[in-house]
Amino acid sequence: MIENGGMITNVKEIVATDNAFAAMKFDGTVSAWGNPKFGGDSSYVQNQLRNVVQIIGNEHAFAARKSDGSVVTWGNYDYGGNSSYYFICNPIEVEYYPDFL
Repeated sequence: MIENGGMITNVKEIVATDNAFAAMKFDGTVSAWGNPKFGGDSSYVQNQLRNVVQIIGNEHAFAARKSDGSVVTWGNYDYGGNSSYYFICNPIEVEYYPDFL
């Protein structure tokens, strides 16, 4: 979701896939743009992209880690863009390693 006529403000970090970008803002929200097949359309998870503390992208999808440890994904399903089925069937606990990155 692009705001202000194409300008995104208060950006803390930008992450890219092969054909899309996602910007994590200082308030913990995320804006994405570019080719929808590469994660450029986050509209179907936009209401979940709050309190985001980290974003990672691969070739075709993004994953956002939230402050409560949950993960939201979007982009190409074959590249991890839809984790909703996996998490429903196989719940996992996500651990944070701040010194890893």
